Amino acid sequence: MEDIWKIIKEKMRSSKFVVVGRASSKDVLHLHRIGIEHKGIVSEEDKYKLYSRAKVLIFPSMFKGYGIAVTEALAAGMTIIAWKLPVFHQLLLKLGNAEIFCTSNLEEFS
Repeated sequence: MEDIWKIIKEKMRSSKFVVVGRASSKDVLHLHRIGIEHKGIVSEEDKYKLYSRAKVLIFPSMFKGYGIAVTEALAAGMTIIAWKLPVFHQLLLKLGNAEIFCTSNLEEFS
């Protein structure tokens, strides 16, 4: 995720990166040091507000199946950046024109 943020920040300097969910205090300090805002656990209302202002959802998990966050982000019209997992290919077949960039290599984004 940190590597993706570096690439985005180089290309779009005014970008903001917000992370939600649980994180250790050590991880939160690291996120803040590299310019990423951590909101912790947010309410459904706050999540909706974040999604309405966001353009991209980075789904960094390489092991989980598809999560509800991906569906919510697609419903909000966001582009999804995720690892190349079979579950996303299945989702694309069902949704047709969804914009999900699957990769197994960060070089594809630079």
